Amino acid sequence: CLYDTQKRLRTTNSENYAS
Repeated sequence: CLYDTQKRLRTTNSENYAS
């Protein structure tokens, strides 16, 4: 999904999504 792609592209936001 595009959502997953953005998560990987943005390491900073990736942590937020993980939470």
